[in-house]
Parts: sequence; structure tokens; C-alpha cells
Amino acid sequence: MIDRDLQSLLGSILDDLDEVDGESDEDEARLRRVRREVQGLLEGTGEGAPVLSERGLEGLADAVAQWETRHPRLTQALQQVVDLLSDMGI
Repeated sequence: MIDRDLQSLLGSILDDLDEVDGESDEDEARLRRVRREVQGLLEGTGEGAPVLSERGLEGLADAVAQWETRHPRLTQALQQVVDLLSDMGI
């Protein structure tokens, strides 16, 4: 099972994503990608270890950069996930 703090943070991000409206088609696509990546982390695979491709991690980091001013709470939580995963060697 993934770390409880990370699991809680990911659940919170999913809740926050439900409240975010994309301002463009590109924004909506980014929201869907981030939701899939976060959901995938929550579900885990094998022995419960989170699986996230390098591209997925870059997608989370990209979302942080894109939403930084419009969605500060969400971007702060996403940045925490990126940092936690980095600390875990992912």
C-alpha cells in the first residue's frame, strides 16, 4: 500500500480536481490526464507500489506550472505529490 500521507493527499487532489473547470479544450485535456495519473497512483499495482511513468510525472509538473496562479491550492498539493514521489525515488 502506498504511504498514507501520499494516499490522503492524492484523494484530496481528486476532490479538488472535481471543482476545477478548464478554461479551454487544452485545459480540459490536461485535467483528464492529471486525474488519470492521480487515480493510477491511488490504485497502485503489484505489491501496491505507485506506478507513474516519467511522462506522467512530467505531466503533473506541467500541470503545476500551468495552474499555479489560477488554482493555487491544487498546484500546491500537486507539487507535494511530485516532491514525495521524487523523495521515494519515483
